[in-house]
Amino acid sequence: MLHKAVNERNWSLPGGRVEIAEEAKESIKREFLEELNVDIAVNRLVWIAENFFEYNGIDIHELVLYFSVSSNHHPYAINSIPFYEWKENG
Repeated sequence: MLHKAVNERNWSLPGGRVEIAEEAKESIKREFLEELNVDIAVNRLVWIAENFFEYNGIDIHELVLYFSVSSNHHPYAINSIPFYEWKENG
């Protein structure tokens, strides 16, 4: 699953930001509920990526955590998809 805003040129995985003192696994569960209304189980961390790029004139240092997740609570939910994105301005 990829998305991009109409005025942006790059595609990205859906994601969100962790809140202060929120664990990554809880952030993923919250984001899936907020964005897709899907209750998920977070299975395990499968990949970590680090990216450096410019966005709207701001230098960004991005750490991306990809988790395997699953759900039986939604007819369009895909079992075991990687998901999660956390960004910090550099």
